[in-house]
Amino acid sequence: MDPDGIPVAIGIPRVPRDLLGHGPALEMALEETVAEDRDGESTKRAAPKPPAPTPDIPLNYSIVRIFYATDRAKGTDGSYTGSRGSDEQLSFGTCDVTIPRDRRMGVLESPRWWKFEFRKNPNKYITLQKVNELPASDFFSMLHDCVTADSNRSVLVFIHGFWVSFEDATRRTAQLSYDLGFKGAPVLYSWPSAGRPTGYLTDE
Repeated sequence: MDPDGIPVAIGIPRVPRDLLGHGPALEMALEETVAEDRDGESTKRAAPKPPAPTPDIPLNYSIVRIFYATDRAKGTDGSYTGSRGSDEQLSFGTCDVTIPRDRRMGVLESPRWWKFEFRKNPNKYITLQKVNELPASDFFSMLHDCVTADSNRSVLVFIHGFWVSFEDATRRTAQLSYDLGFKGAPVLYSWPSAGRPTGYLTDE
């Protein structure tokens, strides 16, 4: 709870120690080494004592991976536009979205231009980091693995409303999954609009 009594979602994601250069390296350092003395005879001596393991480093945000399907055309930035795909086929993939560690539940934090905030800082805001388009076979295989890894074998499917960009739809899907503590597979079906009032007829 914050001072106003509003629930706050707080997680403590960490970088595993093995990713910091320890793990197998520590085991090798513990092995004995062979050295030759002045008479040419081999003697065994213990390797120098390895440094104490570095504790896991806490991050200021979590990364939530969601699945997506969309019938929209792909943009130059790797995301998807408000135009319908020319082949009328669905595109599939995953998105990695960052969630700040300390934040208010249910709020989709974004930079505010009136505060001169233009950078997508993952420590402060929910941000779309990466879009990974996948072949349908790989998509459904990964989705199957994610669902079966959950004891409840559950899926959360989110279909957004009008005047929502693909990026905002991915952010909302990840935010819902994170705030609900959902353990299954979060899936977004996205049909992003032109994202402007003058594009209403096109969207319709």
